[in-house]
Amino acid sequence: MGSPKYLQVAKAAIRTFLAPSEEDWCIVLCDGAGRSIGELFYQAFETISNRIVFMQSPLFAIHNGELDSMLKGPFTKTSCAVVILPDFIPASLPSWLAHLQHNRVLCVHAARPQTLLRWLQAARPRSIEKTEKLADLVSIGKKMVLRTVNGATLTLPLPHSSGIPDIRSTQRSKYTVFLPSGEVRLQPNARALTGTWRVDFISGQKHDATPVEITLKEGKLAKVRGQSATANAIRKFFKDHGANSRQVMEISLGTNDNFSFGKSAIEDRKVRGAFTITFGDPDAIAAGHASATLSLVTAMATITIDGRTIVDRGQLLI
Repeated sequence: MGSPKYLQVAKAAIRTFLAPSEEDWCIVLCDGAGRSIGELFYQAFETISNRIVFMQSPLFAIHNGELDSMLKGPFTKTSCAVVILPDFIPASLPSWLAHLQHNRVLCVHAARPQTLLRWLQAARPRSIEKTEKLADLVSIGKKMVLRTVNGATLTLPLPHSSGIPDIRSTQRSKYTVFLPSGEVRLQPNARALTGTWRVDFISGQKHDATPVEITLKEGKLAKVRGQSATANAIRKFFKDHGANSRQVMEISLGTNDNFSFGKSAIEDRKVRGAFTITFGDPDAIAAGHASATLSLVTAMATITIDGRTIVDRGQLLI
């Protein structure tokens, strides 16, 4: 059994983000690395309802579709799920999880119970409200313009309903939420991303205070300029992972003012006002290599949607 303190943390997360009743069925799914957190959530849910299933699977099977047929049975009975993944960069989410239609799903980045408590405390109602509001602005907008302090500019047409919040109000009937939370994701038409951009650092890595300029051509990284540690690390990633990893998987905007840079890779993306471009090889991700992504963060971007400034030099204005 988990300690009473952390059982209460898991129970609070379940009640806050899944709002289950005694009649709800729940499934907890994890790989080996997330087993201890998965068991904590299983034990916590048992205090609410005994209608719960625990499943452990190798990570590659979670990502490559091998679980699809197996999960069709449990997911037809369940109304909520807790999924523990060691790296849930949203661009690498398994397709079955990214497109669930009838479930309330809580995704938890594998973490220690102490970290889980900090993430839960950071997921405050105001943060949820800002995240949903920004997602709505993105979804109804037609054009996003992004600028950096050195004059780099990217212009991005916005397809309808393109803003994906990583946390939602439980008043909705179906949704996927994440811990840690505080991010709106976009999966744009890659060909629309052409131009130069300034990157401040790689999420999860030490900042070397030397910005890097990258060139994008039709949604792919074409050039990296600079001789800093960050620039060299970017080049090494693409050399190690091949040409297909140069594709833009998604871009995202951070909304959580309870986070700060330098805590973890996943939190770097969610700091209020942060702008992130994530690259990766879709084939490698589908094969279960969730770490085959690279997230590049710009901390001082200015972003407008249809002429309205929503981020001013890294300050989120909503």
